[in-house]
Amino acid sequence: WKYKIQKSAKKEFSIYNSNSTDLKRLLKTSISKAKVYKLNYLDSLGELSLAKEYFQS
Repeated sequence: WKYKIQKSAKKEFSIYNSNSTDLKRLLKTSISKAKVYKLNYLDSLGELSLAKEYFQS
C-alpha cells in the first residue's frame, strides 16, 4: 500500500519535471498566463504554497 503511494508520487513528480520547460516557455511568452497555468498545475498536486513562493521570488 505504501509502495503504491510512493510510486504514484514519483510518477507525478516526473510529470511535473517534464512540464517545467513548457512552463518556462510560457513564462517568457506571457507571465500572467504562466502564473495561472503554474498555480493551477501545482494546486492539482496540492502544492499551491510552492507556486506562490515560486512567483514571489
